[in-house]
Amino acid sequence: MNTTLMIKINKDLRDDAKHIAVNLGVPLTTIVQALLKQFVRDRQVTISLDPLPTKKKLILWEAISAEMDVNKKNEKVFSDSNALLRHLKISQ
Repeated sequence: MNTTLMIKINKDLRDDAKHIAVNLGVPLTTIVQALLKQFVRDRQVTISLDPLPTKKKLILWEAISAEMDVNKKNEKVFSDSNALLRHLKISQ
């Protein structure tokens, strides 16, 4: 069951947040819901100007890095983006 939450917020802040949400392709409601879910799940509020990777994302990055270290013989160097796209078989 959904409900409506009415809050007072500075209009410029709302407009800025809405603009960023639109640029990300999601409604502002989705952003607010995600923040509230995170607050309930973590039982804390984190305020930061710099985005931080989640523990799950850091673990994934470490695994990818370790895999790359093991498979150095498979490394390829590309001189330009078109060569990379051709290698990935992505049409240009």
